[in-house]
Amino acid sequence: MSTPVIPGAESVSVAEGSQGGVLLLHGYMGTVQTVRDWAMAFAQADFAVEAPLLPGHGTSVEEQLKTSWSDYARCAEDCYKKLAERHKHVFVGGLCTGGMLAAWLGLHYPEIAGLIFVNGFMKPPKHWNFSFMDELLATNRRYFGWFRGKAVEDPDAPALITYEHAAIEPIMSMKPPQREMWPRLHEIQSPVLIFSSLLDKVVPLTDTQEWAARVSGPVEHVLLERSNHVATLDYDKNIIETRSVEFAQAVARSEYQPVMS
Repeated sequence: MSTPVIPGAESVSVAEGSQGGVLLLHGYMGTVQTVRDWAMAFAQADFAVEAPLLPGHGTSVEEQLKTSWSDYARCAEDCYKKLAERHKHVFVGGLCTGGMLAAWLGLHYPEIAGLIFVNGFMKPPKHWNFSFMDELLATNRRYFGWFRGKAVEDPDAPALITYEHAAIEPIMSMKPPQREMWPRLHEIQSPVLIFSSLLDKVVPLTDTQEWAARVSGPVEHVLLERSNHVATLDYDKNIIETRSVEFAQAVARSEYQPVMS
């Protein structure tokens, strides 16, 4: 019997939308809580939206241990196909590891209309110490205490729904796709909208600039001056929601002109 979903972590699915489809993906150890308002901003602008709860998330860390990158990628792919069956224009966005999933989809489905990243990464953050995790696995450890530093600056933001400990093997499963994707980023030719938080210690701005320079399509980079890593729940969330919707609407109408930064 599976563990019930934690209230607030549930998936979002809005079937109707005349403007196109949008898939939004949360990060590792996160839940749909972190992209829910973002998703609803698209829904209110008449986009169909899917924001799935990734396997092993929002339930229990024991269930997370049973999952891997392939499960997350399959979940994202299924949701993308669901949208692509009904909509000519489908956009994919992601927060943190959700950004890596979005890029993975962009490489496998070049017809995606546009990609949106919020503090997304293509290489592991520095606090993902793979050597340390290898040592833990060698001693039969399955979990480690998760990063508990500040992720949101706004004191009025809700407490993040996450686990106290992270399963090691699912993180390790992300190494092969990262190695595969990095030299292929130039294959991404669709328009890309990137949001980077200047206060983010998880994904430094220099890391984002490095992978963004590899993308072939037009790139618009928006700097968020007041927000931390989970910017979709932070002071600049309205900027993310407004600019993302405007981006998707302009691309769908073939009127997009990137603001070069």
